[in-house]
Amino acid sequence: MVVLICLAALGSLGGTHFLYARFIDAWNDKQVGELTQRAITRAELAVDQAVITLGDLLAEGHFSCDPASLSIIRRAVFSTGAIKNIVVADHRGSCQAFDHAGFSDISEVLSAPRLVSRNPRISLFETRQDGKPGLGVSWSFEEGAEAAAILVTDSLLFDILPAELRDFGEVTLLLEGHRQVASYRPEISSIGGRREFDDIRQARSPRYPLISVLGLDRNVLAAWNQDVPIFVDIVAIAFAAVLGAVMGHLLMRPQSAEAELRKALRLGEIRPYFQPIISLGSNEIVGCELLARWIKRDGTMVSPAQFIPLAESSGLIDGVLEAVICGAGPQLTEMLAERPNLKLSFNVTPEQFLGAAFVTRLCELVHRAGLARARLVVEVTERQQITDFARARQVTSELREHGITVAIDDAGTGHNGLSSLQTLGAAYVKIDKLFVDAVATDHRTRTLVEMFVTVAREFGMMTVAEGIEQAEQLAVLKALGVQEGQGFLFSKPLPVEDFIDLLRKSNRGGKIVSLDGPRPLGSSPSGQSLVRSPDSRPLGAPEGPHIKCCS
Repeated sequence: MVVLICLAALGSLGGTHFLYARFIDAWNDKQVGELTQRAITRAELAVDQAVITLGDLLAEGHFSCDPASLSIIRRAVFSTGAIKNIVVADHRGSCQAFDHAGFSDISEVLSAPRLVSRNPRISLFETRQDGKPGLGVSWSFEEGAEAAAILVTDSLLFDILPAELRDFGEVTLLLEGHRQVASYRPEISSIGGRREFDDIRQARSPRYPLISVLGLDRNVLAAWNQDVPIFVDIVAIAFAAVLGAVMGHLLMRPQSAEAELRKALRLGEIRPYFQPIISLGSNEIVGCELLARWIKRDGTMVSPAQFIPLAESSGLIDGVLEAVICGAGPQLTEMLAERPNLKLSFNVTPEQFLGAAFVTRLCELVHRAGLARARLVVEVTERQQITDFARARQVTSELREHGITVAIDDAGTGHNGLSSLQTLGAAYVKIDKLFVDAVATDHRTRTLVEMFVTVAREFGMMTVAEGIEQAEQLAVLKALGVQEGQGFLFSKPLPVEDFIDLLRKSNRGGKIVSLDGPRPLGSSPSGQSLVRSPDSRPLGAPEGPHIKCCS
């Protein structure tokens, strides 16, 4: 946990610094755009002030060169900080408020090219102030008559840039056509020499023919505002602690059931168990059902009732089938050589059975396991509905061509009922434990089992009873014509070692016998049948039967 928190802290600190730097970059970019626009706004305000002043003089009738009007014009210049001079011209002549060195001649002012604003009476032009470019604002009010204000531009742009960038940037105000009318550019930077700027921004006035241009040193801009405040580090460390705790919780919390099953398949914890299938006529072991068991590394076993439905719903059931078949083949090699007629059955769902490549995949799996196809019985469960009987019959036929037999499992308890007996073309019908439990005590159940046996016989199918636990059940099933059976009366599902031991300890015919003698189960010492009516006890039936193998 400590390591996780430390790693999370380092990652969070670095990540926070990176994100903070990107945030500052975006913020700086926005700020530079606003600075460029601020230069335009300030120039517009200066022009607006000149237009207002000229408008007031026009409204008061002081656009003339008589001494009284010139006095009022001079006072207007003094009272307006943005204006340095005003020139008036009409058909009677021209004059200016102040006539001294540094101002352009009246003729230069009146002849300078005009750039019209959104208001066609207002135009801007370039002029000179003390040998430097300047900005003029002209108002045409009659044919051949105008007044022009010469604006102060020396300090118009000086404080546009913040102090940190002032020695590393340039702000220029242009008329359209790129005639410069104002600028701020330090002659000598703080690190010496005139600089060239590689980050250029522009903004344009919507009302006047003005353009502002801002140039900056890109390296200086990249370092601007990049000092990380202490609170950012504090937030990063706090976030890291929370992140580390969350990661630790996620890593230490129990895995989901599906994830655990995937891991179990990967680690080989899904193993085959073997439940013997007995011939009820001869008491011989004729086969076994391969059952999946989940045995964890600590020896605990997960109930099949828990993980089999999970495997089916999560799409892992093919992995379970592979683990069972591939696990059984190598372990039974020697025994299968001794018992060539021993059959192996295993369950598949209808969804698996109807799959497009089921037969091909199964044959490949059986080949990998080293099993003979003729030994195999595929039990199709009825927990799901067989949605396509034509396809199911085709799969059965293909399996039969490969020597593999098909059985209907859980007959009568699932979705398909007798229709599957009629159309599937299976060779075996397995009678579910639900019917076996009541076959010796309920005549209706006995009738149903008898019907299954009769129908199976009509279709040339063998019947196998599942879940036989009592001698009474065994006797009734034999009497009804059931041919094979499995259940705790004979043996519970066994690990491979115990199953092989059971086979080898059986008598030469492979017969399973009762604890109290070598007679086959299902008959009394006198040979009487164990079949009983619903209100009678079986004759000669032992109490609590146990099974053993003769040695």
